[in-house]
Parts: sequence; C-alpha cells; structure tokens
Amino acid sequence: MINQTIITAFILVLIVLSPFLQARSSNEYANKMPTFGPSPTVYVFPLDGNELLSADELHRIESQMLPELKKEEYTPRKVKLLEPELTPFLAATDEATPDSEQFRALFGKYLSAFQLKTDIIVIPSLIVREAKLKDKTAKGDGVTFRITTEKSPGKQDKEDVWDLGENSTYGEWSGTASMYSLRLVAFTAEGKWLFTSYGGVAFPHHGTGLRAKLTKRNAVFTHKSDLIAMNKGIEKAFQPFAYKLKRK
Repeated sequence: MINQTIITAFILVLIVLSPFLQARSSNEYANKMPTFGPSPTVYVFPLDGNELLSADELHRIESQMLPELKKEEYTPRKVKLLEPELTPFLAATDEATPDSEQFRALFGKYLSAFQLKTDIIVIPSLIVREAKLKDKTAKGDGVTFRITTEKSPGKQDKEDVWDLGENSTYGEWSGTASMYSLRLVAFTAEGKWLFTSYGGVAFPHHGTGLRAKLTKRNAVFTHKSDLIAMNKGIEKAFQPFAYKLKRK
C-alpha cells in the first residue's frame, strides 16, 4: 500500500494545479531525459476533474488512459488512494503557480524522499484552457472540436453564456472560448520532472441560435464527434511516452 504521506502529496497536486482558464502553450520537457529499460512501469494517479465534468464523463476519459500506455509497451499501474490528512507541507506550495518550476521542484523534492517501485509517476488533471474559434469549429491543444447547435434552453445564468462579441455570428464563430484539456505532469520515482503535456478533450459550449453567443452544455460527450475529439486529445496528451522518453 502506498505510504500515507504519498497520498497527501497527491492532494497537494489537486490543490495546486488550478483549473482556471490558461492561455495555450506547447508541451514542456526536461532538458535531459533519463533512459528507461524495456516496458517501464508507470504509476498513474486518479484523474483530478476539478469539478468540470460529471463522474460518468470523467470515467470515459480515465478508462482510455492506461490503454494509451499499454499501446506504447509501458506497464501502467493505477494508483488507489485513501482519505488523506493534510500536512503543513501544503503551505510551502501556496505561492507556486501551476506548471511552474517552483511547483515542480517542491513536488519533486517531496517524491524523492520515497523509494517507490516504479519508473515513472503521472499526475493527470482536467484544466480549463483556451480554444480558437473558426466558423463551426474550436481548436486547441492539438484537437479540433465541432461546435454543435441545440435549441435555446431559454433564460440562463450569466456565467453559462459565453459572449463572443459583435465580430462573431451564429455559425461563423470567431474569437476564443474555454475548453477542457487533459494535462499530464510526469516525474521519475526519484522526483525528477520529465514533462508536462496537454490534449484537448471537451468543448463545453454550443450554439443555440443566439447571435454571437455560446451557451454551456449540460453534457459534453453527446455526439460521435465529441468522442472522436476526446480520444484524439487523450492520445495527444500521452504522445511524449511514444516520442520523447528514451528506452533501451
């Protein structure tokens, strides 16, 4: 069973990795990658959904993660967690921004105190990122989403309406909107940061006939195109395992 302190470290990740909207950026990699043996073992922590999707929707994403690793001949292990007790260590991360070198150093140092029987540790989370709109599509983190349309649900809360401004019209969308991406942060068992990668998995808005406005979807995987985009985004996030990590 994984040490209770390691479990607490995972909760640290849930708190520090903010779900709020972030500008698009490419994947980031360590300057020097270690070389792993054949079929490296990968501990995959539970997917932190940041309350963005339903339990069923999270399960759809999480169920595809381990197969991506097996496809590239890694040996994945899903980590199970117990209810943790927060420790004073959390205070040390209050000023660390998501994906920052400060966070990587703090969490890496924390991991290095333990001798986990694995080669790689992966921390997956869902975050809000920025997508660029063009006509009837939204594109971000390597994935193109089809903007679906539905009948207007009537009056909605202000926070559920995304106003694109006067330069965007129904069916000819332009500008930017939020999307949900899968982010992977990978470390060695010794706490060395390896990479941070992204893949778009869901576009949470649809058109309803309201000019220049998108509204929040109640469910994000209702169309075949949604699932195709989700699968592509998961594959995109896991690409570093195929193309960046070295093996003997």
